[in-house]
Amino acid sequence: EGVMSFWSYRDPHVLETYQAFEKAVQWASKGEMSEGDIKDAKMGVFARIDKVVEPQHKGMFELLGGVTTEMRQQYRTRLLEVKHQDLVDVAQKYLLESIKKGETSQVIFGGLMSRGWKIEQPVEGLSVQEGSYEQNKKPEPEDVQKLT
Repeated sequence: EGVMSFWSYRDPHVLETYQAFEKAVQWASKGEMSEGDIKDAKMGVFARIDKVVEPQHKGMFELLGGVTTEMRQQYRTRLLEVKHQDLVDVAQKYLLESIKKGETSQVIFGGLMSRGWKIEQPVEGLSVQEGSYEQNKKPEPEDVQKLT
């Protein structure tokens, strides 16, 4: 089993992004993707896994990761065989069910206090410093909250 994650970077609309992530899970769980969507996704995956390997790096997959040429070919074959219903089943089992069971997490790194957000489940010993990343600005006392 692995980890599935959705993420964004320097996102000024975090709450809307979370809603988009939730809609994506619903979309996949309901099987609303077209065959064209699936074909495009497969092409994207193959573009990453089948990129040209420079001669001096050939054999590194097997040497460092124990992944043989045969194993890589089996992986490609399995990807090619993925069908619409397979994706729906995976989305329902690993995404939708995890959400329903409360087995997911949402993490935001960034400005919390200036937006009026509250920390619901703080981690003991960590602190939040609003704005401390901006040009090494020293945070004001009211911007620092000790999490207990």
